[in-house]
Amino acid sequence: MNTNEYLEEARRDLENGRYQEAISIYQMLIAENGEGKDTAAYCLGIICDGGIGVPTDPIAAERYYSMAENGNQPLATYRLGKLLYRNGDAARALTKFKKVAETNPSAAYWSYYILSTQNGISAHHRAEKELYLNSAANQGHLIAMRINAVRKMRGLEGILKIPWGVIEYFALTPKIWKAVARRDDFRYQ
Repeated sequence: MNTNEYLEEARRDLENGRYQEAISIYQMLIAENGEGKDTAAYCLGIICDGGIGVPTDPIAAERYYSMAENGNQPLATYRLGKLLYRNGDAARALTKFKKVAETNPSAAYWSYYILSTQNGISAHHRAEKELYLNSAANQGHLIAMRINAVRKMRGLEGILKIPWGVIEYFALTPKIWKAVARRDDFRYQ
């Protein structure tokens, strides 16, 4: 069997509730240190992080996400940031989010959020915070787009942008409701 066939078999095992079989395949791919190692590590990170068929294990999840991140898996970097943030390490989480913010709207939003909630933000961080908010909005992050629209409506971007803020806000409302109805979590975690 080639690597893709093993990964497909593991995916089917997970779908059918055969968690230990999937975990065994992923562990084998990691041990072989070949082509599927990074994907297998990412999947094991998700399994350990979410407690899928096993007890939740944040230490193992961090180890697997880090392994996948070293193999250039940007989603592993994002998930590692979320794990670190949940575990109270906002500084390390911010580093991870910033690393993938250019191509991940949620990472850009979380970078903005962490910078926004820090006490004593300097002028440099204020500008950086705005950069990440705009990046998230430009990448289609609904919450970031809503924040920007509300800021315009309130006149925080200048009085001439108030009408544009109203238009943007009301144009976003159906998109947000659709995301909520689909239980889409706004396409993000």
